[in-house]
Amino acid sequence: MLRTEFSKEDVARELDPDSKRVVELWNSQSPRPIQEVPLDEARNSGLLTADITGPSRPLTAIADVTVPASDGFNIPIRIYRPTLDPTPVIVYAHGGGWTLLSIDSCDVFLREMALEVGCAVVSVGYRLAPENPYPTPFNDCWDVLMWVKAGNLGFVPEKIAVSGDSAGGNLAAALSIKSRDMGDGLINFQLLLYPACGTDLDTPSMQELGPDPRFRLSKGAMSYFWSNYLGGDSDSSDPYAVPHAATSYTSVAPTLVVIAGFDPLKDDGKRYAEKLAKDGVDTELLVATTLPHGFVFTLGAVPEARRVVGIIFEKLRTALNLSAPQTLGT
Repeated sequence: MLRTEFSKEDVARELDPDSKRVVELWNSQSPRPIQEVPLDEARNSGLLTADITGPSRPLTAIADVTVPASDGFNIPIRIYRPTLDPTPVIVYAHGGGWTLLSIDSCDVFLREMALEVGCAVVSVGYRLAPENPYPTPFNDCWDVLMWVKAGNLGFVPEKIAVSGDSAGGNLAAALSIKSRDMGDGLINFQLLLYPACGTDLDTPSMQELGPDPRFRLSKGAMSYFWSNYLGGDSDSSDPYAVPHAATSYTSVAPTLVVIAGFDPLKDDGKRYAEKLAKDGVDTELLVATTLPHGFVFTLGAVPEARRVVGIIFEKLRTALNLSAPQTLGT
């Protein structure tokens, strides 16, 4: 049975006013559809400014290192540690349609995660499509996961979680399916933030919200991203590329799926949570009722996003059996 929690009662179903200002600002600064923007320009849009993301909080240790990939490439990662003692580890994959963004884009959020959950976070700078389509981004994330498992942080974690936002949520979901298939019980929990798990672009939320330019993830934009990632094969049946394609989710790690009320991908994430729960996976769905896609990167501008992120971190602490640390910074 799927457990569903709504972050806020919203009878009128209105977009949070602070989020409304942010998405309208982003749309004014970059009004063209994503798929029409030259790749170099899209990768350097500068939309995630400090006033939007909030300040960077200091940690005990932050390190940028590389992990050797199975094909010889050196995968950049960033390690966030609130303490030098052994802790649970979260392996995190950033979003951006497998095409945009980097470990820098989620830096502020992951600092908060490490501090507020009380665990080490390893952010994966996987290679981007279309230059590096599937399976390269997935393999990069898997190689980093294996690196963490092998004790290369200086300790062998007692618990490992995977997480990611949007396209990164896809990668985290795929890691969990492969871990299940390997039978190693490696992953103890997965946190999927408004994930892109399926290629169905005719969901009700896509039909309703996709045409609104403020939300940016139109049917055309998602077709572009999926084409970049899959190399044009939008009908892929490989569950490591398209997690919705799996025939079974039995024994996948316990899961928290977070979706946003004003996100064209809302129904994609909801349907994925329903599939997990149907196959007996301990699954919770958290609906950020009044927020848009990408809200975890708006902690400096949207108080409601900060509040919901606090709920997410509390659930992560519970899942990883960690006590509450300091209060989420303001």
